[in-house]
Amino acid sequence: TSSTIQVSSPGTFSVTVTDLNNCVSSATTEVVEIMNVVAGYTVTPWYLTQVFTSTSQNADSYFWDFNDGTGATSTAQSPTHIFPWPGGTYNVIHVAINECGTDTFKMEIRADEKTGINTLDENTSVNVFPNPNNGSFNVQINSTSSDAIQIQLIDLQGRVILDRNIGSVNGVHTENIEVENLSKGIYILKTGNDMQSETTRVVIR
Repeated sequence: TSSTIQVSSPGTFSVTVTDLNNCVSSATTEVVEIMNVVAGYTVTPWYLTQVFTSTSQNADSYFWDFNDGTGATSTAQSPTHIFPWPGGTYNVIHVAINECGTDTFKMEIRADEKTGINTLDENTSVNVFPNPNNGSFNVQINSTSSDAIQIQLIDLQGRVILDRNIGSVNGVHTENIEVENLSKGIYILKTGNDMQSETTRVVIR
């Protein structure tokens, strides 16, 4: 006689109704439990470019506020964002959303030209000249450790423009770099190896 039936667990339920004239009608419905949403994320740094991965649970949609002064936001589940030069510390907000509501997770992240890089030890130094330049410049490496050295020129999107293995350096070594048809702007020169490296801002005019 009631138009409302309350159940305590999700599943498929059937209801049969018989009226006073013995007319019978039945219907089936599925009860779905929607869990509370829990927001969270991890971040993989690559200089000014940061790759965000949502670890939110029970979410149907997402919202990101990168709080970098540009008004940049995203509704992707796991976006990649390039922070403005020269970088800094940012409180990135991630909102996870489902039918039951929202949950917000905020974390302070660091994005700059040295993010994620262990700097070279005192036995090795790097000098770039001229800087700014028109795509032709020299990288002077002064090392007493005899370590193998690699040079990479990287744009602010994290793309490797030039990748060159110098080999073992003991003393002063000057490497000439020539990059043609490169757009004007700021690039990052990474000098070192897998264990440690030094980054230098290179301006192409």
